[in-house]
Amino acid sequence: MWHGASWTFIVWGLYHGVLVAAEHLARIHQWDDRRFAVPRRILTLLLIMLSWVIFRCKSMADIGGFLQAMLGRFPTSIFRQRC
Repeated sequence: MWHGASWTFIVWGLYHGVLVAAEHLARIHQWDDRRFAVPRRILTLLLIMLSWVIFRCKSMADIGGFLQAMLGRFPTSIFRQRC
């Protein structure tokens, strides 16, 4: 309720909860092997960037359009995409 009653905040909360549960179940924090350090950081960065798109956009349609622009489907429209 702090940020409003938008569906995007509910989706963001569910997304965040699923990630926390997946990390807990996979026990990722126990992987001390240095071979996985860079891939883990890249994956974390990508998941965090996705979560900020969900958090920032005002509607579910905006999320879809912005993600399509980020993935290169509409490479020239990413700067015109409003969230």
